[in-house]
Amino acid sequence: MSMADKQLHEGTRTKPLDLYTSCLEWILNRVPSHLKSQLFIDDVDKICFQPALSLVMNLVASTSNLLRQRALQDMQMLAKWDS
Repeated sequence: MSMADKQLHEGTRTKPLDLYTSCLEWILNRVPSHLKSQLFIDDVDKICFQPALSLVMNLVASTSNLLRQRALQDMQMLAKWDS
């Protein structure tokens, strides 16, 4: 594999945090944003697409502890505010 091919392959790889952010936007029915920006959850946010929760659970099950902690905290806040 040439150096250019390696750079292209590495540049197109989806990072777990970016995928998590996209899933969270889907759950909250938010317009997709720049993946490098911070997504804030507040008390007006509601879970709008529940099937995406299983996608998040599968993603988080195979990622780092840091992303697991973030996802757990986000889901706890959403569950609290959604009730």
